[in-house]
Amino acid sequence: RSVRVELPERPTVDVSTVRGRYLGALQNLSRGGTFIETDKIHFIGEEIRLRFRLPSCDIPVEVTGRIRHPYDSRGAGEGVGVEFVDLSGELSAQLAACLESLHPST
Repeated sequence: RSVRVELPERPTVDVSTVRGRYLGALQNLSRGGTFIETDKIHFIGEEIRLRFRLPSCDIPVEVTGRIRHPYDSRGAGEGVGVEFVDLSGELSAQLAACLESLHPST
């Protein structure tokens, strides 16, 4: 199971859907997905395209995601849980190294 790292700086993410584009903020990140703070409505299984850069690691990320949780089940804020579906091996390894640097106890 991959480690999820909270991102206190909340990097901006460009989200593209069949209905258009908008900017959200990354709340956390793992090799398998992310949680995006947004008030936009999504549906379970919906595919979206994400573009973001992690300031701490300077890795440009472009990835397709699938909505797994259309809202924050913890009730702490609005947003969506996204599972990455086309993460290349190279990008996965870069993300793993970045996550390790952000959370070295893993």
